[in-house]
Amino acid sequence: MKYASLNSLIGQNTEKRLAICLVTPDLLGPVKNGGIGTACTFLAHALADHGHNVHVLFTQDVAKASQTAWIANYKKRGIEVSVAQAWAQSQTQRQEIFPNHSPLRIAKTVYDWFCENDHFDLVIYMEWQGSAFYALHGKQCGLILQNTTLACVVHSPSLWHSVNNADIPGNPSISCTWHMERYCVEHADAVISPSAYMLDWCQAHGYRMPERLFVQPNLMEVGDAVNSQKKNLQEAVFFGRLEYRKGLEQFCQALDILAARGHLPKQVTFLGKCAWLGQEHSAIYIARRAKAWPKCTIRLLVNCDQHEAVSYLCGPGRFAVMPSVADNSPYTVYECLASGIPFLARDVGGVSELIDEDDRKHVLFDDIPQHLADKMQGFLGHKPFRAKLSFDMAKNEEAWCQGLAALAEVSPKASQQTEQPFISVCVTHHDRPELLQQTLQSLEQQSYQNFEVILADDGSKTSEAKKLLRRLEPVFAQRNWQLLRLENGFVGRARNAEAKEAHGDWLLFFDDDNVATPEMLTKFAKAAQASSNQAITTAFTVFDSATEKPQAQNLRETYCPLGSIVSFSAIHNTIGDTTTLIKKELFCAMQGFTTDYGVGHEDFELLLRLVLKGQDISVLPEPTFFYRRVKGKSSVQNSTNALANRMRSLRPFLEIWPAPMGELAFLTQCLASQTTLYEQLEPELDTEDFPVFPGKDPQSEQVLSDVAIYLENHKEKDLAKQLLQALESSSVSVPFQVLQLYNAAQQAVKQQQWEKLSELAAQFTSLMQSDCYDAHEQCLFYKQFLIILSQVEPVRGLYHKLLQELVAIADEQVDKYLFLATEYA
Repeated sequence: MKYASLNSLIGQNTEKRLAICLVTPDLLGPVKNGGIGTACTFLAHALADHGHNVHVLFTQDVAKASQTAWIANYKKRGIEVSVAQAWAQSQTQRQEIFPNHSPLRIAKTVYDWFCENDHFDLVIYMEWQGSAFYALHGKQCGLILQNTTLACVVHSPSLWHSVNNADIPGNPSISCTWHMERYCVEHADAVISPSAYMLDWCQAHGYRMPERLFVQPNLMEVGDAVNSQKKNLQEAVFFGRLEYRKGLEQFCQALDILAARGHLPKQVTFLGKCAWLGQEHSAIYIARRAKAWPKCTIRLLVNCDQHEAVSYLCGPGRFAVMPSVADNSPYTVYECLASGIPFLARDVGGVSELIDEDDRKHVLFDDIPQHLADKMQGFLGHKPFRAKLSFDMAKNEEAWCQGLAALAEVSPKASQQTEQPFISVCVTHHDRPELLQQTLQSLEQQSYQNFEVILADDGSKTSEAKKLLRRLEPVFAQRNWQLLRLENGFVGRARNAEAKEAHGDWLLFFDDDNVATPEMLTKFAKAAQASSNQAITTAFTVFDSATEKPQAQNLRETYCPLGSIVSFSAIHNTIGDTTTLIKKELFCAMQGFTTDYGVGHEDFELLLRLVLKGQDISVLPEPTFFYRRVKGKSSVQNSTNALANRMRSLRPFLEIWPAPMGELAFLTQCLASQTTLYEQLEPELDTEDFPVFPGKDPQSEQVLSDVAIYLENHKEKDLAKQLLQALESSSVSVPFQVLQLYNAAQQAVKQQQWEKLSELAAQFTSLMQSDCYDAHEQCLFYKQFLIILSQVEPVRGLYHKLLQELVAIADEQVDKYLFLATEYA
């Protein structure tokens, strides 16, 4: 499909100085490299250079995010930076959220941040990780960003990445991220992609794309790394993350073919971050495959930043290879084109869109390893061929800066209806008079007045409940509220009866043990005016108390619903709660709640029916009421059959979807109930001492150290040393000699070789006394060795001996290190 470029907007008012916020989970500074981080950094630079007020909201939780040096570097360029995680920690009275899903927590923080920083003309956000999810819902509900244009830049949706990286998620909650990313694309005022390929992918996968779609290549800063070398090519450099999607397997297969032909490069370098290939660390995978290339020098460069990587590739005799299985608009190719680096790239995704049409036949190849081997053999020993970009970089920058400025002016802003909706609040009660009084009191204190309350008593039997109902009759009559006395038929029947008697165009169902905030109905009414949706759910705050009102000391966590999510609903309810505002007309069309007696989940069932029938559900990201949780006490959920509840909430899949699809959803729930979803698979390696497992960051210092030990033990000393050299310079890197002692001590513990362990401890003490390391380093090394010793009782005396040595080294930090050491005992 043909898409417009941002150039098509130029001609509008593009001279205005705008306040622009860039929301990104990736950024050069706290992150060393990566396509999204590079794109966002260069875009922020360009917008600031063009005179706009640029603020970056960084949303990833990484160790370097709290450091200030990189923030100061952005400030020097006129760019303000806020770190979402640091801002969140500075706020008071923040609760944990559930579902406990990191992207949800970040999205909630982004919404809260915009509540305090709602002054931007334009917000540009990345779809990856869905950080703008609740900000978009907040705008849709009329709460924030009403005069702001929201533009989404699509780089690499998580579902797209998993499919193309042969990566089966170990946690089904990843489907929440898929939903959030999709929502961020679908509800943007405009969507921009660096390639037509990615917009085509979104549409092919059922995204409901907004009207304004643009293709604009990413920005690039070449710097001083430009390749002018003319030396014959002799070193092949795999350029990209060391993972399946980036083509690591095809690259190794091509090297196998070149080895069989006797035409291997003199050196092969792997330039990119480590990753997992199934259950195997990429450095170990490379070491294993390299045994078939004995006459070739292998080099690992796994911790270079963007400038270091390009500078290395500009060295003499080198050419880059990018055999990606799938790619959007990869910076690896872009950097090679912009810096004159000879390269070969697989013709996938948006790669060809970057390359001048006449040059594509020289540098592109398909998915057959033999064809890549042919291309590499054709490069080796010859002068470099340098392909050209398909566009002008200066004009591309002008298109971004002027096009975005025009977009901020021409995109429609939110509008609200002026008529205040009349809301019928439907409260169902059964023998909880004390709690009902708290509920009704909270409704009496609402700032919004255009509502009625309908109280349905579902056959209460206690004298206290009956007495309260008699006392409420004149109060309700005076307020024109309604009190229904019903035969006990359970909540579904009671709520349907309330809806039938309701005078309001909107229904809000509310439990008799919850407490509304004073602004609950005001916010629901505002959302009803602003949103075009006929159902609106809300976040809420959980508090623990059997009888008390919510107060600071009993608040526990915040529930953050996702609205119209389908996939994860086959496992848990993340759509919303009973307290959902719904248009009465829609409620009647859905025939209300089902009326099963003694079974819960009637709210989940109704919400899922709405979603499966195509209804969008808006989310109020701010908690509007307090949800009472009473541990060990009776409630509808824990006094009913849990499996029957779950089956009830699965019925919409079987009733609305075609039978095979409904059965698939049912099977998903069965598997989720009977298996440990978060359990890691056992490694399928031929060694028993493999030290690390998927699930940990493959680029972390601990993992790289462990992999280095593994490679050292398997006679891959050169690769082991290269990994150790790649450890972060900002932290204390563990010397290889110390790592060897750690590994030997772990093996001695495993094999119960206590005399051997004593010898190793003596070697360790001697090494620490050799003046090679300062006191801080020694303390860290002692701590790790003590952790190893603390695992076993027979060496307790040895443990205390080393502990005394540690105390002697760091007497001013004794308490700290004693804690660290004994923590594992």
